[in-house]
Amino acid sequence: MYRRAAIAPFGLVLAFIVCAPPAQAASVPVERASERIRAGDLPAAQAELNAAIQSGVADAKAYSLLGLICSRTGRLDRAIAYYRQALRLEPSMEAARNGLGAALIEHGDLDEALQLFLAALNSSPNDVTAAFNIGVILAEQGRYADSIASLESAHKLAPGDAVVSMWLARVHLAASEMQPALESLDAALGSMAKSSSGHAKTGLIAEALQVSARLRAASPGPRALFLLAEAQFLAGKYDAALETLDQMPEKERRPAYYRLLGMAYVGRKDLTAATNALERGLKLAPANTDLLFSIGTVYQGAGDNEKAISAFRRAIATGDRSAEVQFALALSYFNFGSYQQAVDHCNLAIRSNAEFDQAYLLLARSWSKLAQPERAIAAFKKSLAINPMCEQCHLQLGLILAGRDLSAEAEQALREAVRLNPGNVTAHYELGRILVKENHAPEAVTELRKAIELDSQNDRAYYQLGRVYLAMGDEANARICLDTVRDLKEKRRAASEERLSKSR
Repeated sequence: MYRRAAIAPFGLVLAFIVCAPPAQAASVPVERASERIRAGDLPAAQAELNAAIQSGVADAKAYSLLGLICSRTGRLDRAIAYYRQALRLEPSMEAARNGLGAALIEHGDLDEALQLFLAALNSSPNDVTAAFNIGVILAEQGRYADSIASLESAHKLAPGDAVVSMWLARVHLAASEMQPALESLDAALGSMAKSSSGHAKTGLIAEALQVSARLRAASPGPRALFLLAEAQFLAGKYDAALETLDQMPEKERRPAYYRLLGMAYVGRKDLTAATNALERGLKLAPANTDLLFSIGTVYQGAGDNEKAISAFRRAIATGDRSAEVQFALALSYFNFGSYQQAVDHCNLAIRSNAEFDQAYLLLARSWSKLAQPERAIAAFKKSLAINPMCEQCHLQLGLILAGRDLSAEAEQALREAVRLNPGNVTAHYELGRILVKENHAPEAVTELRKAIELDSQNDRAYYQLGRVYLAMGDEANARICLDTVRDLKEKRRAASEERLSKSR
């Protein structure tokens, strides 16, 4: 885990900040379409919305969502038409207005997009999306001073937004303002290091590599060199990052240098070199919480949870009581088998960040280990309320609900886990088991066969499938399944004996 204390032409690849649609009542089909979009199933979402239009229950949100789908799939003319229809129905709809502006930018209609966002900013001076897009358009028109002023306004409204900081770096670079460009790139990389992975982040990192390389060429000082190495690290180019860091003058090798060096070695899976680098940094700054956190994560990854716990506790004693370090300590306690301490530090992480879904997930798993199923269920549900797309939450919740004989709820949770990841063998198997228990034989067969298709050595799935066939009166297929269970167990026993004989 890592954390951190001009390109010509610009290219319209990051033309807007995605804003959540305004809270409003909507028809059931439109809400279903919204859920499908969040799950990435755009064809199904479009079908839902088209059906809503045909049945006469479509509203402004339906047309705005159709615009979003068409934008994402490259059908800009249709996207623009849908957004315009949404705004005819609801002229103040922010999501439709921002979507239309972004589509117009990508379509090349910069003047119309500029007027749209200027009007939005005039009516709502704190509209960060409008301020950002005005800056983007002005940059495309070569009006760098005005662009920077607008982007700075967006940055004040959204100081942690990596997209805004990256555009500021690009425009400062285009205007040959090297120091502000370095500062903006530094801010962008810091925000990226804290964010989760995803397509948008991948695009930003690729852009950061280009910007940092240009800055390194234009401003060959140690700061530009370090930022290039950091961009290479975030892009997963660990060898390149190590080569870049090797160029750093000895007198410039400060604690942040050794932290990045150590984490680049982690990327190379060279944990010995990683710990050596981080320990060198700690000699320079024994109370540096970032170094303590980083070396803790290295020990954690190596399975040495005792040393990881020691490093995280030192970080906390030094003054870092952030949600991040509390969660890391909780995870090491969990791996170490100290489940009550894992609970305590999960709660401290949640106290610092009430929206920390992974902390709730770990808390639920810890309560489960402590034989506190009701508390575990509550924590799983809290995690899912924050992040409904958490496959592991649905799976683990399904398992614990099944253990409490709450088959209907368990079935629902496991179906969601399967929907989010059709390749989850455990989810298919456990769903099949519940369907067997509920006497839904045909569906049980489907799920258990899917588990076997994904894992042909899954003797438990063959056993459950054999039971279903017996209940259905299909003795031939039942016999095949049960014979397969016996054969798999025999092969496993023979392999185990062979390993034992070789070890003697």
